[in-house]
Amino acid sequence: MWLKCPFDDIRHGLKSRRSLLLMLLALLTLTGTIGYRFYNEPQLTINTRAPQTIYAPQTIVVEDKIATASVRKGVRQKALNVFALNQSLTDSIESDLSMLMLQAQALRTLAGPFPFLSTSTCSSEVQRTLRSISPPELKALLKVAESRDRNTNTTPNPERAPELQQAIAQLDAVYRKAGTTARQRDELNQAIIQANERYHLAQRSVAAQLANLEIEPILDLPDADWKAFRQKLALVLHRMLAQGVAPGLLPEVSQRAVAAQVSDWNPLHQRAAVELLPVVIRSNLVIDPVETLRQQERAAQEIQPIQVSIQKGAAIVAKNQRITSGQFALLDSLDLSQRRVNVEGLLMTALAVAAALSLFAWLKMRYYQRWSHQRWLPTDTLLVLLLALSVPLMIGLTEVTYTPLPAVGLL
Repeated sequence: MWLKCPFDDIRHGLKSRRSLLLMLLALLTLTGTIGYRFYNEPQLTINTRAPQTIYAPQTIVVEDKIATASVRKGVRQKALNVFALNQSLTDSIESDLSMLMLQAQALRTLAGPFPFLSTSTCSSEVQRTLRSISPPELKALLKVAESRDRNTNTTPNPERAPELQQAIAQLDAVYRKAGTTARQRDELNQAIIQANERYHLAQRSVAAQLANLEIEPILDLPDADWKAFRQKLALVLHRMLAQGVAPGLLPEVSQRAVAAQVSDWNPLHQRAAVELLPVVIRSNLVIDPVETLRQQERAAQEIQPIQVSIQKGAAIVAKNQRITSGQFALLDSLDLSQRRVNVEGLLMTALAVAAALSLFAWLKMRYYQRWSHQRWLPTDTLLVLLLALSVPLMIGLTEVTYTPLPAVGLL
């Protein structure tokens, strides 16, 4: 049978006494810091009824801190956010434009080269007409031009009649040109028909991102202008993003902004730019929290303190009247707010702290030591106590408008 060492009892007693002292220290310090406002609590405070009419013993001018803080809080909430450029959003938007231009390039490749004939044979405007009209209209137009018969039974679209008449006139001039053989005429007609077919095939094969656009300006750009157009378009987007695109812009606003940027371009390039750029333009600005907070504080500090005054012998508050913040500022400055220690409040705080400490001790003994297989040292209790004390101390001794509980949780 083993003999029990007397030092074990002494050591156990010391540990128990140490734990009890730590819990008592935690109770006192937490009650003292959490219940700090009960030490000198005014009895005549805001929204309480005055037990009697109270007169000012002297003339005084004081700041209504509560009203001032309320006004400054409203100013902070109404202050405009400060935005900053977000480079990752900017890069994403420019990448979207590159992808969009690749889709547009694929569509132009499907539509075939433009101009598809020498401009000495047909002008670019006539070639656009020949590519874009419907196949039945094109067939009738070629028949009219080849037969030199202006009395054809096919009636062209009245809105496009001037363009069709110009096309017929130029084709007729080619057919009448000296040395033009029937084979050359057939090859010319076949080139026109093929260009028309490829153009309409491209219109039916529009990618999803281009589906809601008017693609004619994109397809009608000459091949010689396309590369320069892409470079200019990327430059315009870069310039707009460098200035910053505000969030929540309507599509019409984006279109007008693009139109203003390309107002000195030729009309065909303008139409294509106004169709393409609004597809990718979106906000590249994000709220800068630090600068926004500074802006709010600057706006709040511009508000002058709200002053309240009273003459000697004047009534500060009437009997049974609810005390306002301005009246409380006068009462407190004149030591008429009846400050005293709120014993009941401190006792309730102590009971709440004692309940929390009991729960903490129970959880420590039941779960921590069982699951972690580690001893809970007194220094661990002291560390938890210091962290818990930091919250009320931070709120009570500084003017922070938030609690440091998230930071304590991370620790």
